[in-house]
Amino acid sequence: AQQNYGVSLNTDINSFQSCPNDIVRYKVNIVNIGEFSNSFELDVAEHGLSERITLSENTVDLDKGESRIVYLYVNSPIDSGDYFFSLNARSLYGDQEQNLDFILRVNPCYSYKLDVTNNAFSLCERTYLEVPINLENQGSVINSYEAFLEGPVWARLENTALVLNSGEEKLFRLGLAPDYGASGNYTATLTLVPERGNLNAYTDFNIAVRPC
Repeated sequence: AQQNYGVSLNTDINSFQSCPNDIVRYKVNIVNIGEFSNSFELDVAEHGLSERITLSENTVDLDKGESRIVYLYVNSPIDSGDYFFSLNARSLYGDQEQNLDFILRVNPCYSYKLDVTNNAFSLCERTYLEVPINLENQGSVINSYEAFLEGPVWARLENTALVLNSGEEKLFRLGLAPDYGASGNYTATLTLVPERGNLNAYTDFNIAVRPC
């Protein structure tokens, strides 16, 4: 009879918040509520989490009334938002099954904005120009940023390391000081690398130097 077989799934917490790429662990208690020993196959319906979920075990053998803790490990996606998935347990004997739903909210912890009002310049040799660059930490956590510039030797960053609290903005500058004989067209590439998160920013500056 079907009532001789059964499985129960329960958890203390089925909803977590995380930052992108964090590993989150969900704890589930599986109980054999049938009258006989049984084996239970576990699988996950991932709903957009592709292959980011790992089970601590895929098959559980339980005597009557026995329980076991299993874990789901979720590698949080890069994109922020709410993600839904469920764990399914199906008994080998009696064909009984149970589902348990979970939620993962990924916060935009590491979002930022690099704003350059102008990236094309024309200037004379032996002159100096400062280019303002604005950086805003739009994420929910404090973050550090390292700035790298690739280009002519007379193009230099005023500051190459910045620390911003959540919601904070800071201005730093690119200084252009071409010397005599430097006339021509140049490209300087700014790369911004955050300490937390894996989204680098790139900006090209096109610089025309005239003899005047």
